[in-house]
Amino acid sequence: MKRVLIITMMAAGLQIAVAQDNGMWLGGTLSIVGTSNAQTQSVTTIMPEFGYNLTGPWAVGGRVGYTVDRRVQNDNVRRETLFSIVPFVRYSAGNTLQLFGQGELPLGFTGGRHFDGTTMDGSTMVGLRFRPGLVYHLTERWGATMLMPPAIELINHNGTTTYRIGINDSYTLQRYLLDTHIGLIYFF
Repeated sequence: MKRVLIITMMAAGLQIAVAQDNGMWLGGTLSIVGTSNAQTQSVTTIMPEFGYNLTGPWAVGGRVGYTVDRRVQNDNVRRETLFSIVPFVRYSAGNTLQLFGQGELPLGFTGGRHFDGTTMDGSTMVGLRFRPGLVYHLTERWGATMLMPPAIELINHNGTTTYRIGINDSYTLQRYLLDTHIGLIYFF
């Protein structure tokens, strides 16, 4: 019995050491936004995230998300859905408070229903974006993350390309803070 206990403890210790050396994390954000004027709009997004710290300040990872944009106007409902896959590369600086710059390659697939109930044509988008952010390590295993709006963005949506530099495109402090995604991260 003692041997089994010792072997189990050694295996658990080895597993913990390997997981810490790998520097992996799992986390994500949940965003719920609503407005009401001529039409009522609610946007809900869930975006799980995973990542792996490479040697030094570099990390790679990805986010997979689902967004529902629901608008109501004169008792008619328009519902648009977006499934997105966002691989990224991240460069971080700092220890307890890490500032990072993240380069992303967002891929998105949309669909839904118009106000009159007809089905929307499916569409795709692909892009390239750079966004800043930060991670605050609450404990050894848990952290809080803030992902800011894109500072630079190039998106192709069904053959139409848009390019935006956030600083020159009405990048106000209010928009910057309200479009920030806040979430939790678990390091293992």
